[in-house]
Amino acid sequence: MKVFVVLDTTGASGKESIIGVFESLGKAKTALADYVLNTEADRIVPFCVNIAEFEVEK
Repeated sequence: MKVFVVLDTTGASGKESIIGVFESLGKAKTALADYVLNTEADRIVPFCVNIAEFEVEK
């Protein structure tokens, strides 16, 4: 099963950088858009906010 993890590594790394874990890319993209729109513009570094895809076992 694939999961999609939304990350913001601007000020943290590891588990502190996880915004959310989602079951579909569409839900991850929506969460990423909401996160960017609701975060102050000067706090976001574009190359530090992304979606990572992982294969996990149920």
